[in-house]
Amino acid sequence: DETTSKVHDIPTKWLYFAKPCESNIILPLKLRVLLLDSQKGTRRYGLIGEEPGKNNDYRCLVFFTDDKQNMSASYHPSSHVHICLDQTFSMHQHECQNEFLDRYFASYPERMMLRAKEGSL
Repeated sequence: DETTSKVHDIPTKWLYFAKPCESNIILPLKLRVLLLDSQKGTRRYGLIGEEPGKNNDYRCLVFFTDDKQNMSASYHPSSHVHICLDQTFSMHQHECQNEFLDRYFASYPERMMLRAKEGSL
């Protein structure tokens, strides 16, 4: 701080790119991200749980890890996502330790879904 000459130590896990991603970028799994809700004036922190693709309308699934009591997830276009500068996932894993996320990332991309043969439906 220039006025007080105090030094502030900010952990890199709280530093995000000011500009969101470009709309056509593919964001990899487990990427630490920030989404800004300008209508509510809130920030949501999370992890990419699914890469953009044809099946999800080219949006990425974000597991929000900022509320440990009520974990949620939703799809967002890449152009709404801000990337964290610190992507050391194992270092921050204890902060968002969650049995569901552990199982999800261990089994991705295989999921418990109905597998149907072509023409059977």
